[in-house]
Amino acid sequence: MEGSMSPFRRGKLIHRSFSGNDTIMKRDSSSNKGGRRMNLTQHLAEEVIRRLEKNIPFAMNMMDKRGMMIASTNPNRVGDIHSGAQEVIQRLETVIIDENNQHQFPNTKKGVNVPLYFDDKIIGVFGITGEPEEVLPIAKVLKVTVEIMIEQIFQEREQFHSEQMLQHWLQKLFHPLLVNEEEVVEDGKWLIPEEEAARYQIVLIQGEGASFHLRDIERQIARACPDILFITAFQKDEVVLCLKQEEPSMNQVRKLSIADFSVAVGTKELGILGMRKSYMYAKQLLTDVKEKGNPALVEDYKLEIVTAHIPREEMTHVFADEIKALNQLQEEYRHTLKMYIRQHFQLSSTAKALHIHRNTLNYRLEMIEKKVGLSPKNARDIFSLWLLLQHGT
Repeated sequence: MEGSMSPFRRGKLIHRSFSGNDTIMKRDSSSNKGGRRMNLTQHLAEEVIRRLEKNIPFAMNMMDKRGMMIASTNPNRVGDIHSGAQEVIQRLETVIIDENNQHQFPNTKKGVNVPLYFDDKIIGVFGITGEPEEVLPIAKVLKVTVEIMIEQIFQEREQFHSEQMLQHWLQKLFHPLLVNEEEVVEDGKWLIPEEEAARYQIVLIQGEGASFHLRDIERQIARACPDILFITAFQKDEVVLCLKQEEPSMNQVRKLSIADFSVAVGTKELGILGMRKSYMYAKQLLTDVKEKGNPALVEDYKLEIVTAHIPREEMTHVFADEIKALNQLQEEYRHTLKMYIRQHFQLSSTAKALHIHRNTLNYRLEMIEKKVGLSPKNARDIFSLWLLLQHGT
């Protein structure tokens, strides 16, 4: 919208949800109200007339501060100068046009013209055509209605721009290559009020069409974590949530459960760049953990995160023979090995989970040792096997 404020502005975060189309941020911008600017554009005026004409059986017009018609139930009048509206703007009061004074206002019809205000400043004129005694009460009501509609439309569009700015900033903050660290941090201060010792924790929700379920996701999360700084549809299949707590409760975070989606919780980190680090950890978890519903926390996957940083070239060089042999195994052997690790090397529970006899399980483990050269029943060997599976060999 023309004249709307930049969403890069400081605002006090509050503990209630302020919802937009694609982003939910907790912000109190009332302190900025006095500095807002609004131009009554043709597009905005047309939207107001369109909403009203369905229920109001009178001709209606909207004029800008020049007195020019910019929207009307009669499109042929758009672009004309309305002398009655010019009088309203000059006198800052309602002008009634009837058969006694109509000759004083060229290009007008009988009716009532009222000033429209936004933040105590006149932005245009609303006119309704008809016998004044009939339409005056309606004009008074519609004046208030139109001003409320303009405020609502302004809020909707301002929030939309804020959402766009937030998402654009997050794209830069979470980009694998942080090009301009100083710029990203400075921009972030306008969106995320900086507080000393503030810690942030990123939660990623991923799954097909996740962005289209933003409202449902927000409602489910709010039950477990009320202190949400923002939640936004970051990509088509990814929703980003930021928690801000002085002492985030791990028990609280563990209660997060989003049906049909994978959930990964990053580390608690200090400052805006810490938010980036938390996101990177959560993103890495999503590549390693495919389970849906219950959240995956860095706290529970420390070993996976550390070993993921081992260079793949180093792995393929050191374990060249083992990797080749492991890749040649039938899928049922690889699946057996994964289940054996998942069941904490317990033969009985592994056999039960695989729906096979314990003797069959022992046979498969022996075949893995024979073919790969690493024993699933030896501590060092099973760690090596787990490491190879983690690196996707």
